[in-house]
Amino acid sequence: MTIEEVDLTVIGAGPAGLSAAGEAAKMGAKIALVDDNHHPGGQYFRQPSPKHYTHQSLVSGKDRRRFSKLLRDIDTPLVNYYPGTTVWDIHDQFTIGLSDKEHSRRIRSASLVISAGARDQVYPFPGWTLPGVITAGGSQNLIKGMGIAPAPPIVVAGNGPLLLVA
Repeated sequence: MTIEEVDLTVIGAGPAGLSAAGEAAKMGAKIALVDDNHHPGGQYFRQPSPKHYTHQSLVSGKDRRRFSKLLRDIDTPLVNYYPGTTVWDIHDQFTIGLSDKEHSRRIRSASLVISAGARDQVYPFPGWTLPGVITAGGSQNLIKGMGIAPAPPIVVAGNGPLLLVA
């Protein structure tokens, strides 16, 4: 098995991972950008499934411009992007084992950034396990991933970046 040599491996292609990879590329670093999702953007910039939406994006305005800039910054031969890829091993000063549906590979990296991303932090409350009670991230996955809107009535409560896009 051939081992790819890079200056930096970034695990996670959400806003933080894209920013890290883009900034490193501007400095001339060779980068491996790895994400288990098939499209960059993470939870915050999650893109709708093409089979459910015919228009370009549900990300709008200022966020669309920000996301587009992040994507432009990694669109360089210095960044090798591995979508739909799982990290299964990290050892020996950043020798990283990766696999996707078809391949396993190893990358040796001088540096490592782990940007595991946003997730809902749920605090139990009376009724939180009832049918129809979902998190902001869960509703975003339903809408963008499956084209299913949560049924009314809808109450949005809490804080954090995922509520801003809910």
